[in-house]
Amino acid sequence: MSQDLIYAQSSDAPSRVLIPSTIVDQLNQFQQTGLQDLEAGGLLLGLRRGPHIEIVRITTPLRDDIRTRTSFHRRDLGHFQLADRLWMDSQHTIGYVGEWHTHPEPLPRPSFVDTSEWRRVMRKEKRPTIFLIIGTSDWLVGRGPVGNLPWPLPQKWEPLTNALQEFE
Repeated sequence: MSQDLIYAQSSDAPSRVLIPSTIVDQLNQFQQTGLQDLEAGGLLLGLRRGPHIEIVRITTPLRDDIRTRTSFHRRDLGHFQLADRLWMDSQHTIGYVGEWHTHPEPLPRPSFVDTSEWRRVMRKEKRPTIFLIIGTSDWLVGRGPVGNLPWPLPQKWEPLTNALQEFE
């Protein structure tokens, strides 16, 4: 089992992205470590607590998504159906907080398609959004403000329970 991950923005308005170990393990299952592994992706669903975001659920590739070695296109409506159901079931507390996908490279870098999509999402979303690329040995986690490209967040090691205390 993996560790909980925390990515922190260090500026005048600090914020954290919290990824519990159960989600880390789910995401790591899709790392493209084999030569024939296809890109995977989905939605990040979670809680917004002040400036912090806690990812509590993800969607994974579904039947109508298009996957190749170097691309992932989310086409299956099931991703947003799950997001809508969680939003309603949680009484509007768990919702869309971002997107994830894999790249077949050790240190993932966003492609032109990635940055174009991120800009489109940030214009529409109007709130900070998380963009996660899972490489074969490392992750790129970006947090996007409205209208700009997301900036990478450095990983900060601290127990998830300590980080959650700041939310209370």
